[in-house]
Amino acid sequence: MFFEISPKALNKPTKRKNMLLKRFGHCMVYLNGACYVLGGFSHKDLPNEVPVTLASCEKYTAHDNTWAYISTMNEARAFSTCVTLEQRYIYIMGGMHDFNVIQTIEKYDSISDAWLQVYFKLPTPLAKLGACVVDNKSILVCGGMSTDCEPTRNCYSLDLSTVRWTKKSMMNHPRLTQQGLFFSNGFVFAIGGNSEGVCERYNVDTDKWVRIPNYGGRIEGENSLYYFAMCMMRAQ
Repeated sequence: MFFEISPKALNKPTKRKNMLLKRFGHCMVYLNGACYVLGGFSHKDLPNEVPVTLASCEKYTAHDNTWAYISTMNEARAFSTCVTLEQRYIYIMGGMHDFNVIQTIEKYDSISDAWLQVYFKLPTPLAKLGACVVDNKSILVCGGMSTDCEPTRNCYSLDLSTVRWTKKSMMNHPRLTQQGLFFSNGFVFAIGGNSEGVCERYNVDTDKWVRIPNYGGRIEGENSLYYFAMCMMRAQ
């Protein structure tokens, strides 16, 4: 299922055309007029069911309300995180391949419709992690689930000029931040990703995390803003 939510009518989501393939645990990101959906699982998540991890990807074009497949990733993955760079590329990082937490990174070229497995990896295997681009100079990666299946507080910064990782101050609360990390005006906001609904923000200049007010109302049960995918879209 696929919905569009307008700031002018937050309580009235608009139903859009369904994705071509049923999936969950996927990434979603907006780039140049299209929403890209990447990977995920396609099994029913029943007890003792063997997972089916997807490498397939598709994109949604808002002006004609259509979906189309794009090139498949080199490695099937779910519960990853993704960011866009240079208004052309999508980087997808970490996630799960079946039951395994991975640390590989792939890069998608939206012009050539091609995926490339890059030579650098995450500092450690992580799934359900969050990531955002900071001032087009670095990528901040926070939280996520480690190989022991526990949420983490770790925070790392990838310098895009040197392609080197630096460990930053830990978050105050462990969280699974797959789609809940946003950068704005010098601050990174970590939204949801834990059963308490605790939110916090990171000051890029001072390397400090502080707690901010929770979002209004809890999301049902363990969902807590990490079992669906979302992205921001510009008005067409």
